[in-house]
Amino acid sequence: AEISFILETVKTHKLKAVQLHGNESVAFCTKLRNELNVQEANDSSKTSQNQIALWKVFSVKDQFDFSQLNPYEGIVDCFLFDTKGKNKGGNGVTFDWTLLSKYESDTPFILSGGIGLDEVDSLREFMKQPQAAKLHAIDVNSKFESKPGFKNADQLKLFITDLYHPSQ
Repeated sequence: AEISFILETVKTHKLKAVQLHGNESVAFCTKLRNELNVQEANDSSKTSQNQIALWKVFSVKDQFDFSQLNPYEGIVDCFLFDTKGKNKGGNGVTFDWTLLSKYESDTPFILSGGIGLDEVDSLREFMKQPQAAKLHAIDVNSKFESKPGFKNADQLKLFITDLYHPSQ
């Protein structure tokens, strides 16, 4: 999308984050970050604590070159790692999270891609690893849909309970 469309969407819907899921260049992200900062400065209801987060998605398959993140450091607030698949998101498949053992950035990241109830044990193990210290969030989606666009709240509650309060 064009930056003007993104800015208008952020304003209209009072978004707290913008997730860039395309092939956005560093220059595009820098310009968007600057424009978001101007928009925030002009909105008297916002404080610096309410800064609109900018998340940049990277697709991961069997390997990943983490050096491609370097130019985005200090521009985006989070990297989102999603499974590379036929679609940009919503493929329902996880990638090999051990690849993130090579993650050395100070920028927090979001883990995405095919995460559902069957991944709870693997997630608990992942969260014990040193790289999980930078884990900002876990993005769940298609595996919790009863039909496209509709989430199964009971499954989401079970996921959260099982992840953070496993039964003994």
